[in-house]
Amino acid sequence: MSLKENEVIRRATIEDYDAVISILPGKDYDGDYLPDYFHMLMNNPCIKAYVYILDGKIVCLYYQANKHSLIEPLPEIETLEQTNVLNQHDLIQTIKEQDFYSQMFKDNRIIIDTVPYRLMESNIPMILMERTKAVASYLDDNKKSIVTFGSYFKLSNGELFCNLDIYGDVGKALAHHIYIHIQNFVEHIKDIFTIEVRCHESSPTIDEAMSENGLMLVPVDKFARKELICVEKSYYPNAGQARL
Repeated sequence: MSLKENEVIRRATIEDYDAVISILPGKDYDGDYLPDYFHMLMNNPCIKAYVYILDGKIVCLYYQANKHSLIEPLPEIETLEQTNVLNQHDLIQTIKEQDFYSQMFKDNRIIIDTVPYRLMESNIPMILMERTKAVASYLDDNKKSIVTFGSYFKLSNGELFCNLDIYGDVGKALAHHIYIHIQNFVEHIKDIFTIEVRCHESSPTIDEAMSENGLMLVPVDKFARKELICVEKSYYPNAGQARL
């Protein structure tokens, strides 16, 4: 599209608020959402907004969503009702349920963001630090229960990286868990972000859950890393040697 000399199209900015709002009908019209939405649109990393300027005056605003915008999956009503974000108190109460967590967290330990912890109350503040969120579903059903931990940080190149640790049943609730974890860091996403999943089993449900959230799957060999997580022998007092 070619523009005339008196026409300009550029990215909209916060400073354009007054000029954009002046486009709306007079004071008698109060049915437009833009006065309330404008700043939210400007601050949304998934939205690109533009203004059309004619003869030096803004006469139009339009915006589009990034084609890789996140998709909110639509979980079953039961999953919504049975899913909760756990605070430190909630997690402490959960690990006190011996029958429950002994099956989910083997050997009374947990690894979050590559760091191993013994499941004891004094470790909970370190497990649930500022950038780590715990999400749980179906805690009243050992066969369906799932707890996920999402931790995020920024790489030196500015990209966002999230470690997702999954414990329990890898079922339909996982897609909703991933969505909740993404909301924990979505405001920090500038362009590309990566979620690395750690789980006790390889399941196609994980790939499906990622796809439901609009995420692109990347071959594992692209991010192949060699890691060794060492666990103190004292973690396993009844074991003959230290092990994971």
